[in-house]
Amino acid sequence: MQQRARMAIAAKGADAAQGLPSRAQVGAARGLAEEAPRRGVGRGLRGFADGGASGGLSKAWRILAALRRAPLALILLLAASAALAPEPAAANGGPVREAAPGFGPLTFEPSETIRLVREKVVLELPAGIEAHEEAEVSVEYELQNESEARQSVEMLFVRPGQQSVDVREADGGLLPAQAVDPASLKGMMNSRRNDETIIDPIDGRAFPPPSELLTLAGSRYSLTFAPGETKRLSIRYRDQGGMETISVATAVGANRYYLSPAAYWKGQPEVELEARLPDSWGWRLHSNVPLRCEDGVCRVKLDRLPLEEWTISYASSKRLLFPINRQLFYNLCVLITAAALTLYGGDLARRLRRFWVSLIGSGLGLALVVVYIARLGGYPFEIILLPGLYGLVFLLQALYLKRLARQLKRLPAPCSAIKKPASGQGR
Repeated sequence: MQQRARMAIAAKGADAAQGLPSRAQVGAARGLAEEAPRRGVGRGLRGFADGGASGGLSKAWRILAALRRAPLALILLLAASAALAPEPAAANGGPVREAAPGFGPLTFEPSETIRLVREKVVLELPAGIEAHEEAEVSVEYELQNESEARQSVEMLFVRPGQQSVDVREADGGLLPAQAVDPASLKGMMNSRRNDETIIDPIDGRAFPPPSELLTLAGSRYSLTFAPGETKRLSIRYRDQGGMETISVATAVGANRYYLSPAAYWKGQPEVELEARLPDSWGWRLHSNVPLRCEDGVCRVKLDRLPLEEWTISYASSKRLLFPINRQLFYNLCVLITAAALTLYGGDLARRLRRFWVSLIGSGLGLALVVVYIARLGGYPFEIILLPGLYGLVFLLQALYLKRLARQLKRLPAPCSAIKKPASGQGR
């Protein structure tokens, strides 16, 4: 037994000296040959395993070594192919990284090849806020491919609401849209500061944003850039926005435009923001990005993106008697003014002994209430409360005038300033 062991060790050393594989390597090769009979090297491996000539053994061993190196070469080849592939990107923003379906939301990634040179946003605000009229939004994009390779771009346009978007190139060609699942947009706009409050443009009060501004929608568009090519896009859509009607004397409309996705493009773009009011008189506007207003048009030009999303609020002050938009306090001020006019008219009627003077004061007071108190409790309560308030004011004025008429009857008739001479006197 010991002699056989010494012979096996000697044989193993001889094989190693001649560059031949050991018996363990032969067994591994035999198993590999049995698992891969379809490969072209199967016959050589079997010859090697069966103890062929030394030339055949060396050839089979080289084939086995090549197979061991093949996975690494394949990996390097696939990596090189992926590196040379066009880079997908997304806009109203930047490149988008999309997880497998059902495995998370879309996320933006910085782009090093596509630059957003210019972005201009124009909001045409509607006059009928309470009639749910929509604002018209138009956006102009100028995108440039700064690389020397052809780029395939997936544009993602994010906006509040669910309205459709019209995207055209400079030649007027319409880009087909692909709707984005709203679930994939959750949490997408939390990467930068998003001011959640709405400011009343009349008295500066802050209140929570309407739910319409918190709803996200997205559309995707495909673009192809030649090396160094610049594309100009025109984007149009209608935005219903949101409004506040419950706690205010006059309705406040609000709209939001997402600027932060553009930060993922290369560099800093030129930004133009413009809001057009329905009328140059009687309208107030508040913007979290400071604007300069002239003749009903408010605009600003910036050399970089703002740090927050663009949120504006606007309201008409034409039906406000006082620069106050807190509903309860404003309505109380109007009622006090109407009561003062009614009482002043009654006092003047007593002095002049003329009942019709009091009717003028009461009529003006009632007109103030009807014209300048247009909101009370919010819809649908104001449908009942407003007529009830008008009727109550009219009833109180009627009771006051009735009492005033009785008082005037009890007063003596006013004396004549010049007495007529008695008949026969002065002759």
